Amino acid sequence: MRLWVELIVSGVITGGIYALVAMGLNLQYGLMRILNVSHGEFLMLGAYLVYWAHVGLALAGAAGALLSMVFEISPSMGEPYTVTALIVIALGGFGSVTGSLLGGLLLGVVEAIGMHLTSPSLKMVLSYGVFMLVLITRPNGLFVR
Repeated sequence: MRLWVELIVSGVITGGIYALVAMGLNLQYGLMRILNVSHGEFLMLGAYLVYWAHVGLALAGAAGALLSMVFEISPSMGEPYTVTALIVIALGGFGSVTGSLLGGLLLGVVEAIGMHLTSPSLKMVLSYGVFMLVLITRPNGLFVR
């Protein structure tokens, strides 16, 4: 039982990071109707700023701050999160900030449990599998009315 609680908590934490990046992208898309995929670079910049000056940059900076405590900081550290954020936005629905939050948490939990049951190297396969399943069944996203 304890293992499952740890997996759920791990998935919620990871999903929270995904949700932060996706919410930033989704807010920008919702306001300007332009999809700017440079949030991975802002995540990296936020991680550098937290490391050197303890200052974050909005939602992407907050995600970078969380990652800087666990992972090595490098210029390319935000790229996988940008791709995952696009998956999360599609899960939640473009323009839905609440959908981004719920989609990020959902994807994080699915990845944590899926990696435990299969292999950690299949993380992106799980993410893309969920992405394709949602695109086929609910093309507008899970949380769009």
